[in-house]
Amino acid sequence: MREGDLEDSLVNVLGDAGGKDLVEDAAEFTLDAVLEDGFLKDVPVVGTVAKLYSMCVGAQGYVFAKKMRRFMTTLASIPRAERDEFANRLRSDDKLQKDVSETLITLLDKIDDSQKAPLLANAFAGFIREECDFSTFRRLGAALDRCLVSDLSVLDQLEKPRELDSYVGDVLVGAGLASLTAIPTIRAADSRPTYLISELGKLFRQVVIKGLPRNDE
Repeated sequence: MREGDLEDSLVNVLGDAGGKDLVEDAAEFTLDAVLEDGFLKDVPVVGTVAKLYSMCVGAQGYVFAKKMRRFMTTLASIPRAERDEFANRLRSDDKLQKDVSETLITLLDKIDDSQKAPLLANAFAGFIREECDFSTFRRLGAALDRCLVSDLSVLDQLEKPRELDSYVGDVLVGAGLASLTAIPTIRAADSRPTYLISELGKLFRQVVIKGLPRNDE
C-alpha cells in the first residue's frame, strides 16, 4: 500500500457529490465483506467504500475500521445537500482535501473509545455546516481525544463555578473545555477546586455532545 492510499480513499468517499451516496453506503457497509476472521480476505476489493475499509484494516487494523464505520454512520445523518456542498468545497481545494483526510485519520486513530467516533462526526458536522472553521474543528477533536466519555456530562454542571475532583476538572481544563476558578486555601480532606465551563466547552457541549447546530439553543 503506497503512502496516502488511506487518505485518498477517505476523500473519495467524503468528496463524491452527486450520483451514489458513498457516505450512506459507508454507514451501511458490512465489515465482513472485506474481512475473514479479522484479516483481509485474499480477494480483489471492489468499490470505493470497500476499498476505504480495506485500507483502514490494512493500515490501522480492525478496531480502526470499526471506528471509521461508526463515524460514517453518524455522518450519514447530515442532509445530503449539505454533504454535497461540502464535497464540492473539498474537490475545489487540494490543500483542504489533504488537511481534512490527514486530520480525520489521525483523530480516529488516537481516540481510545469507540463511543468517541460518533462524537467526532458531530464535531465534523459543524465544520461541514461551516459553523466552525477547520482550526476550531481540530480543537474540538483534540479535546475529545483528551477526555473520558464518562466525564463529558460534567460540562452541563459547570454553568456556574462548581467543585470537582481535580482528576476530572484538570483534564477538562487541559482539553480547553473548562477553566479553574478557585483552589482551596485550606487543604481540608473534603475540599476541592472549583471549575467553570469555557467558551470552547460551551461549543463542544452543543455541537459534539448534543449533536446540534451551533446556534440551535
